[in-house]
Amino acid sequence: MNNLDVKSTQLSDGLSKRWQLLWPALTADVISSTFCLIESHYREKHRAYHTLEHIQACLSHLDCQDVNPDKRRELELAIWFHDVIYSPYKSNNEALSAELAVATLSRLSEKKETISRVSDLILLTKHPSIPETAQEQLMLDIDLSILGSDPQLYSQYEDWIRQEYQWVPGVVYRKGRIKLLEQFISQPTIYYTEYFRRDFENQARQNLSWVIAKLS
Repeated sequence: MNNLDVKSTQLSDGLSKRWQLLWPALTADVISSTFCLIESHYREKHRAYHTLEHIQACLSHLDCQDVNPDKRRELELAIWFHDVIYSPYKSNNEALSAELAVATLSRLSEKKETISRVSDLILLTKHPSIPETAQEQLMLDIDLSILGSDPQLYSQYEDWIRQEYQWVPGVVYRKGRIKLLEQFISQPTIYYTEYFRRDFENQARQNLSWVIAKLS
């Protein structure tokens, strides 16, 4: 087993254990089958960025936040499912992901109000969106945390996105990518929460300015 395989296995094991902790009253078989469903989607071969690694990164950011338990659970479940359906050929991935989340969480006997909130949070990740609550602000900031990553990781992120859209002609891709990134950079702030504005905002603006200039 090479190093990549080892890291992949370790990631799966760690996330599987975390998923289990969300469902202490359910049987191991039920928990395992739902995790395998989620994992199978995030390991689809056409994905380069929207993978389990992205979910792990989002969960790590959530772990740094002081959130009340009920809202934290809603956020965590939304993170797990927000990119579970992802095809670069479709424009309704968020809606399809929300549908799968609702179906899966219903089978797991999650509370209806939690399921509804999780669905709303997933739909919010169709960018650009305007959050109305502190919880929604945090969800968006976590999902977009990659924009404020160090330059090397951000450059890799741009390569991953291009890989997912490799079927799009270069001129068309560059035009669409610039348009999206300019929407972010034209906002008064890219991030909404104090934590992300303090630690990620300046770097995000540098990263976006760099890639817009590169693609122009």
